[in-house]
Amino acid sequence: MKRNARPFLTVLLIFASVAFVRSQHLNKESYEIYDAVIRTMFADDKVTFDLGGPKVSQFVIRDHTLTGFSHGDKKESWDVIVKPRFKQLSDDVIEGYELNAKASVGLERKFGTNLPYKLISEPELDAFFSEQNADWMDKKWKKFYEAYPGSHGYISFSNIGFNKAKDKALVYFVHWCMALCGTGHYILLSKNNGRWAVLEHSQIWIS
Repeated sequence: MKRNARPFLTVLLIFASVAFVRSQHLNKESYEIYDAVIRTMFADDKVTFDLGGPKVSQFVIRDHTLTGFSHGDKKESWDVIVKPRFKQLSDDVIEGYELNAKASVGLERKFGTNLPYKLISEPELDAFFSEQNADWMDKKWKKFYEAYPGSHGYISFSNIGFNKAKDKALVYFVHWCMALCGTGHYILLSKNNGRWAVLEHSQIWIS
C-alpha cells in the first residue's frame, strides 16, 4: 500500500518556512527602531519603566523576535485594551503590525546602544529558567545575574509593524527581571527627518 506523502511534505514545508523566516536579515532601519526603543526605555542607562529606575550596565536581548498578546494566546484586544492607551495608534499601523509581528526573525549584533549587550538564545535561557518551581527559579535568577551582572534582566522585541506610509512603526517590548518581575509594552514610533523616535508607549501587562 502506497503511503500518503502529503502530511510529511506539509511538515517539511512548515519547518522550511520557519527556517526561512529565522534566516531573514533585518535591515538597518529595523535596528534604528530598536535602538530608539532602548534609548527611551533605558534613558540615562536606567530602567525608566520600573519603580526606582535601577541603573543598567549591559543588556541581555533575546536573539530572535518574539510576540505575545495581552488579551490571549492568539489574538490581541486592540479596541478594548491597547488603543484606549494611545492617542495616535491607527488601524493602519495595527494592520502592518499584525502582518509582520508573528514571524520570528533572528537578530544580529547590529544594535547601536552605547552599553555592551549579549544576544541570548532560547537554549541558553532554558538553561536558566526551564524549571517552574518558584524557589528554584529564584536560585536560577541569582545564577543569571552572576552571569550577566548589571543587566537587570533580559528583554525581547517583536518584529516591527509599519503603516503604509512607512513613517510609523509599532513594536512589542517585553522585560523580565525576576520570576514575578516582568512587563509588556507596546511602543509606537514616528519617523521625522529620517530619524526614528518613540511617539507613545504604554505598559500593557505587569507580573
